[in-house]
Amino acid sequence: MTAPGGYEAMTEFFLGLQVWGTPAQVYDRIVGIQDNTYADAYMAVCSYAGMPDDEAERNLHLFAREVLPELKKLPHPYERLGTPDEAPAEDALAGVSASSWVPSSDG
Repeated sequence: MTAPGGYEAMTEFFLGLQVWGTPAQVYDRIVGIQDNTYADAYMAVCSYAGMPDDEAERNLHLFAREVLPELKKLPHPYERLGTPDEAPAEDALAGVSASSWVPSSDG
């Protein structure tokens, strides 16, 4: 497999996209993502690369106990960060037809 910058650069890039670390590091990373994207939701991935189920479950419980309560204290990104110039203040999907992003059930 070849990648710009080589395999090592590709691996570092991929790892940089992931959220992992201590609860404080995970919280900071998620807030950093929100600061850059105005995301108002986060989907935690607590199991990587064939990790044993018991370890993934420990990760999930740690996230729920230590990180999630702190994230819930944050105001909505528009309240905390202001409204990004590209997004309408009331709804980031205002004017977007559901048919443009919802898969068809026709088959």
